[in-house]
Amino acid sequence: MSDDTNNVQNSHSDGNPQGGYQRGSSNNSLADRIVGGPQPVDRGDLLARGMTNQQVDALEVQARIAMELRDHIIRWVICFMCTLCVVGIASFGLLIWLIISWAHARNERLSCDAPLLEWVTVVYIIKVYMFFLHRMVIRCVCKYDPRENNQGPAPWYVKLYNLLFPTFDFVWNITGIILAATSKTCSENMPDVYYSILAFASCGLFIAVWFLINAVGLQVILAYMMRHGMLHSAENAAPKGTIEKQEIVHFGQHDFGDNPCCSICLEDWSAQKEIRKTVCGHCYHTTCLKGWLNVNRNCPLCRTDLVNGQGAVVGASEEP
Repeated sequence: MSDDTNNVQNSHSDGNPQGGYQRGSSNNSLADRIVGGPQPVDRGDLLARGMTNQQVDALEVQARIAMELRDHIIRWVICFMCTLCVVGIASFGLLIWLIISWAHARNERLSCDAPLLEWVTVVYIIKVYMFFLHRMVIRCVCKYDPRENNQGPAPWYVKLYNLLFPTFDFVWNITGIILAATSKTCSENMPDVYYSILAFASCGLFIAVWFLINAVGLQVILAYMMRHGMLHSAENAAPKGTIEKQEIVHFGQHDFGDNPCCSICLEDWSAQKEIRKTVCGHCYHTTCLKGWLNVNRNCPLCRTDLVNGQGAVVGASEEP
């Protein structure tokens, strides 16, 4: 990427004249973004503070992308939170079922062709460790206490340690499903253990995926989906054929001026990705623009209607 693009991605604060909108991240919490949305970009003020036109263009486009994603984020968060509450309660119930079935199988000395009882024993060890010993090890062994703000960000080995057991838990759930699914006698000899493992491990995988989405960032995922045409808006999307109306420009044969990169994905222009020039004169990668047109018919920079080429009314697309 160019230096201007790096400046846009890596800096944006209230007192920083070289402010930028970091793609896929937020200076506020997700809840703040859902309630209030992204802050509007004051183009004149940013130019007066020393930013280039390309940097301000990228800021405006990224802010409008965040605005378009706001409704999608709200719906996804509500759906995931409701589902997570149900799955969390179900996971606790499944854990109780797993404990009872495991204890019954041990007392009755039941066995089968797969080490399911041993798998459950490891699950107990993981849960006990995560609930009672994990934080103690971080404080006493790693010498890091997250409650003390003056310690700053967690060191790399603490982050690695925090990822170790969730990763192992995820892999172990997959292992349990494989062991149960490939066994030949467990469903007959130990039906309670067999079915409780399948149910508990499947529920654990769902929870692990949820926390992975939360760690990566829901907005990052939705932005990726939008750029690759996986999000659609029935109300604001451009009709089919709109992307074909935008002129194809060839890298090396077109003067991009002081805009060395696509303002949607912030990647530099290259011959490997097709570039299109909108009717209003702005250039974007074809894939990026196509994904944008699935959720909004206006140019992401100047709000010109790309269907008929007319300038959009100011504020017409403020609502995502």
